[in-house]
Amino acid sequence: MDWRLYADPAMAPLRRSSGGAIRRSWFGAYGAIRDTASGIPRQIKVNKQYYKDNSDKFANSLSDYVDLILKILIERYSDEYKLLQYLAAGDFETFNSFATDPIWISHLVGYGLITKVGDKYHFRICVIEESVKRQSNHLRIPKTVEEMWSLISQERNSFESQLREVVRRTLKVSDGVVTAKQKIIAAMNKKPQIAKANNLKYDEIYKGELYFNDLKKVIENNWQQFEMIFDSDKKRMSSSMTIANKYRIDAHAKRINIGQFQEAMGALCWLKGVLENNT
Repeated sequence: MDWRLYADPAMAPLRRSSGGAIRRSWFGAYGAIRDTASGIPRQIKVNKQYYKDNSDKFANSLSDYVDLILKILIERYSDEYKLLQYLAAGDFETFNSFATDPIWISHLVGYGLITKVGDKYHFRICVIEESVKRQSNHLRIPKTVEEMWSLISQERNSFESQLREVVRRTLKVSDGVVTAKQKIIAAMNKKPQIAKANNLKYDEIYKGELYFNDLKKVIENNWQQFEMIFDSDKKRMSSSMTIANKYRIDAHAKRINIGQFQEAMGALCWLKGVLENNT
């Protein structure tokens, strides 16, 4: 059995079956994905400029199909979804190590999600590839330090933007504007920042000087209001946000290795995942 079955938590279900054989029923999910995918037009004759001008419209019109297909894979067959992530992340070595066994990829091919051209596998549906890519940055293997920082900054900025809105909305709905404002100001440390925030309306605070650690602190201070969002795991939330804040491009003078990159991306992946799944 391949060592990755032990190293990768996503492959845990396969460790229960001798030799990595998959002993599960695919028929329910196959029908659901097949029927969903059948609603996606396979061949549309367009020229390059037309596609360029209308690509966003195409993606939006297919978003419901894509969400349903990926939801089925993530919830029922996380092993196969993990393989799609490796393919989307460009980790062909890991993907191909499993693709040599038909058990791993026959259903993905059967669903029309991937196809083989020559000796390489590719996604058949671009919008699915792009969607999986967005959830696979933590699996990418950057070739340069600059690319590592670019990916971390991209994920961190995206997460922080989402988190600001979640904190703003959660406190406002739970406590009302007056108490919510008191709570977010109580999480701040700098006197000039506090003075400025006192003169702002509640919603305006989230558009101004508000630091990553301020968000972390207000969540910790008001854990009962955020507990369900972070899967009731306060320790992991705190440690993941500490890691995410530690790896800032301005804090490390661009010095980072692959281990640190994977630590940062792993923390951010979990944080973004719980936020997207629970809000």
